[in-house]
Amino acid sequence: MADRNHTRDRIVETASRLFLLQGYHATGLSQIVKESKAPKGSLYHFFPEGKEQLAMECISLSKRAVLDSLRSCMESEPSVSKALQAFVRGITESAGSFAECIPFSFWMFVETSGISDDLRQACQTVFSEWQGSLEAALQQGGLDPESAGKSAILIISMLEGAVILAMTNNDTRPFRLVEEFMPVLVNGTHGGVGN
Repeated sequence: MADRNHTRDRIVETASRLFLLQGYHATGLSQIVKESKAPKGSLYHFFPEGKEQLAMECISLSKRAVLDSLRSCMESEPSVSKALQAFVRGITESAGSFAECIPFSFWMFVETSGISDDLRQACQTVFSEWQGSLEAALQQGGLDPESAGKSAILIISMLEGAVILAMTNNDTRPFRLVEEFMPVLVNGTHGGVGN
């Protein structure tokens, strides 16, 4: 049973990476099977509805990864500002060589949201849950609900812009700038990276 789950996870992780790096339309099921080193029958066993069902699972994986990371940072850091800086630092580390999947990535969501209403709704749910988690964290840090809502949207927008710039330029500097300016959004002060 564990072997089956491992095969399924490899398929999903490989598909997530390829969808991010090449796009949904440019990624074929044969390539996913080959790069995941999974038997072709396994892909159809786990995802009988095909590529769209696999994309839905990739979207769900990304959602969980981001929410788990945010939760972990909130539990381990002494302040909301530091927690959000640690969260962005984690995304920066994930970006690394840009050869792997960046969990917080709008690119795949934009492309897949135009394919079907189910995928669009899945993407909408992801952003809504990310926004809700950020709002809760910001309120925990002392922002009123309205300011927390606006700041959560701004944080998501900044991170998505950082993804685009970082991947286009093969440079993590946009993420580091988001990390540096996070205290401005949380408490109105420029704390600098590591503060």
